[in-house]
Amino acid sequence: MSFPRILIREGKVKLFIPDPNYFKDEEGRFDPTYAPVFYNPRMTFCRDIGVLAVQAFQRLVERPIRICDPLAATGIRGLRYASEVDGVEYVLLNDVNPKAAELAIENVKLNNLESLIDITCSDARLILLKHSSPKTRFDVIDVDPFGSPVPFIESSIRALRDGGLLCLTATDMPPLCGKYPLTCLRKYGGLPLKVDFCHEIAVRLLVACLVKKAAEADFAARVVFSHSTDHYIRVYAILERNATKANELLKWLGYVIYCRNCYFRDVIRGVASPIPSSCPECNSPLLIGGPMWCGSIFEKSFVERMLEASSEKELENAVRVSRLLEVILEEVGGPPTYFILDAIASRLRQSSPPVGEVIKKLRQMGFFASRTHFHPKGVRTNAPLSKIYEAFSSCQLQ
Repeated sequence: MSFPRILIREGKVKLFIPDPNYFKDEEGRFDPTYAPVFYNPRMTFCRDIGVLAVQAFQRLVERPIRICDPLAATGIRGLRYASEVDGVEYVLLNDVNPKAAELAIENVKLNNLESLIDITCSDARLILLKHSSPKTRFDVIDVDPFGSPVPFIESSIRALRDGGLLCLTATDMPPLCGKYPLTCLRKYGGLPLKVDFCHEIAVRLLVACLVKKAAEADFAARVVFSHSTDHYIRVYAILERNATKANELLKWLGYVIYCRNCYFRDVIRGVASPIPSSCPECNSPLLIGGPMWCGSIFEKSFVERMLEASSEKELENAVRVSRLLEVILEEVGGPPTYFILDAIASRLRQSSPPVGEVIKKLRQMGFFASRTHFHPKGVRTNAPLSKIYEAFSSCQLQ
């Protein structure tokens, strides 16, 4: 190998990675993009969750599963699936970088997984298209790129078995969070919102893109799990070949409107629905985001399966993973978007009460209310703005 390496452990896997001491940025910090083969230790948490999601899926389908990681780099994600997920019969690791493919081969041998894993060195889309015939398709495809997953969605759909699980990572958060709206429109087909709940908007824009591309191939993409963490978002969807269901899912595309002045927001379902231009609360101009996915971004039974699996696995981030899943289980069934209490406190010129107290008040008033994993001070609720202010203020009086 033509570059310095070190041996580490992640999950149950031993792994050679480029030595971080040799690949640092101008400020002397390790930068994965400087290394000849990409490995990001910050994504260990994401890979922990991936293990649980794939395990939940395997138990859902109750059969041995075939997995493809078309952008494998060191091979860590596929290696962990092969080592930590029960019921995996085959994993294909692929990377266009010859150094990555060579390192992945070493890592497979290091973990004695040669009988379970194959490695190829090819363009990701090409390797997926080569597996588009019925007998060679995969049960799980995990697309974890540097940037946007959109260029790989269509080929992934072709290589995915009917009823398979597609896992997508997006790290291009500036366009998705509204800094470059036209870039987002070009890549994802919808306009973002530069607001304090932009990370949820980012998830919904990615889901909308997936739902539309799946529908083009007569597949219905059902989102079973998603999350936003650190510098990325992640979406898991089960794809079923069913044009009728695909048509029904398209009805869940729509827009989110938002008022910067009073924090009013609303969801307008239907891509051809009329959209108001001014806020019904204060008559200020409205921001409009979309088209985006306006339906559920979590499925309760799937999250419960993940939580069950988490109690059986030895994960490096076990406590953090369980906490995330428990919060997401709370927000299942809630409406799109959430309110950040610090922003409301600033508008009302009051101190921000504990999140739990506001949630309790809203529930006593008969509304859905929960925490959200998107923000530690966020509250997901279907209460109108006036009732949120009322609950907020009543907490101040206690």
